[in-house]
Amino acid sequence: MRLSRTPPSAGAISVPTLTRDLCQVSAVSVESALVSRRSVLPESEPLHFDYRVRNRSMKLYVGNLSFSTTEAQLRELFSAHGEVASATLVMDRETGRPRGFGFVEFSNDEHARAAMAALSGKNIDGRDLTVNEAKPRENRGGGGGGGGGGRRGNW
Repeated sequence: MRLSRTPPSAGAISVPTLTRDLCQVSAVSVESALVSRRSVLPESEPLHFDYRVRNRSMKLYVGNLSFSTTEAQLRELFSAHGEVASATLVMDRETGRPRGFGFVEFSNDEHARAAMAALSGKNIDGRDLTVNEAKPRENRGGGGGGGGGGRRGNW
């Protein structure tokens, strides 16, 4: 978020009045953006907040991984393109072995896009990787359960 005396552009919100306390913010994180120290402005002069946030985090889906790939190897592969916030492999519940896909989260979306462009289709351990922006998990509903049945007759 930026504070400026210039009029707002598309995506910015104008705040005509602001208390003096709020004007004297010093390195406080507000909605993932840093507000730098400002001097107090006269009340007649409005401040304009720019809410456009840059460098959001992004999670990538990584498919067609070798079953021998570890989370450390996945992290190492993607960290060449930027800071990796997390790297996880999806494991089979019954066997405890990897299912051949995982997720890598970058703290910066530009780095994630660079990794996606560089690694999508790249052959690793004899397999061509699939790398896409991860989609939110769909709500598949609860387990439904069975109907019970009860006793028929008095036996």
